[in-house]
Amino acid sequence: MQQRQERIAREDEARADARIAKDAADAIAKDAAKKAIHEKMKKECLDTLGMQLRDKEMRKQEDEKLHESLSVHARQEERLYHESEQQRKEQLKAKNLAYAAELKEQIKMERERKLLEPFEISKAEREINKGLLDKLSTQMTTSAKR
Repeated sequence: MQQRQERIAREDEARADARIAKDAADAIAKDAAKKAIHEKMKKECLDTLGMQLRDKEMRKQEDEKLHESLSVHARQEERLYHESEQQRKEQLKAKNLAYAAELKEQIKMERERKLLEPFEISKAEREINKGLLDKLSTQMTTSAKR
């Protein structure tokens, strides 16, 4: 009987040792599974973070390209504005100069008309008449003083 009890005790002990070994293996497997899950999640997080960083970098580059193209466009618009403004000023200046020349011509023609008598005479005749009128007016002023 004692042998039987020893045998049962050994069998119980063997089962307990097997149970302890199985529990230890299960705990190791459970830890390994947790580590694997943790590593998988960590890898997924790093992958997601990597994608976000690439997306952010691409958006930054696109923003820089957009900003550069807007800057180029703004500089072109400013240059075109200044060119058109310069053209407008030159046209206005040319128009004013043409108007001034036209006014000078009108003034010149008006002065010539003042020298003309009611009938048409040549320029040489006008100068002779003007000279005679000047002489006459000087003689009249000198005789009036006497």
